[in-house]
Formats: sequence, C-alpha cells, structure tokens
Amino acid sequence: AVVSTQSTGDKIGLVPINIFFKISDMKLFYRIIHGTINIKLPYYLTFAEPQDTHEYDLRGIRNINNNLDFTFLRCSINAPSSILHNSYFYRSHKLWNSIPYSIRQCTSFTSFSHKIKDFLFKPEPTES
Repeated sequence: AVVSTQSTGDKIGLVPINIFFKISDMKLFYRIIHGTINIKLPYYLTFAEPQDTHEYDLRGIRNINNNLDFTFLRCSINAPSSILHNSYFYRSHKLWNSIPYSIRQCTSFTSFSHKIKDFLFKPEPTES
C-alpha cells in the first residue's frame, strides 16, 4: 500500500499514514483473534459473554444480534497510564470494538482486509 499526507493523498486516492497504521493494526489483530498466527491475546482482554453485550451498545456502532456478539472484547483493567493506553493490544481492542459487527464477523482474512480498508479510509470524492 502506498501512503501519503492527507491533503495531497485525497486527490489521488492514497491512504494517509495514520489510516494505513490503523488498517495494519486491525489486520494483525484479526489474525491474532482467529489464531492464524502464534500470538495470544493478553489476559486482560476477553470476549464478552452474552449477558455482557447489552452494556456496550455504543450509539448503534455494534449490532447486538440478540445479545450474542461474541466478537466484542472486554478489558479487565483500566488504562491509567499512557504506556498502557498506547500499547498495541489496548489501543487495538478499542479500535476493534468500534468497527461494525458486520466487519468483525468476517470469516475470511481477504474479505476482512477489504472491508476494514473501506471502513477506515473513505477518500473525498474527486471533482470532475
């Protein structure tokens, strides 16, 4: 993927570097969650239980799916320090939970990769 600054990149459809990093984080996170690489989630991140999902309906971002959203992650610790708050797993779980359920539930990495890029990178329409 090619990256650019926001102002010039929008004109030619390049992905800004900050969005490129988020897309890369989510692709790795997807592979971790689905066990396709040998990295495990840390002890403080667990998937929500059915009774927990009603607590986290964030302005319709997630599909509750009859309280069976098993793709939603709960964090058992707070992030009082910037070190934890900026760590890969903490920041990635926050981003993961903010993406639509329809993307999180993708069963193929290829499909997830396309959908996450489309969701995170919405270039401005170009003038004709």
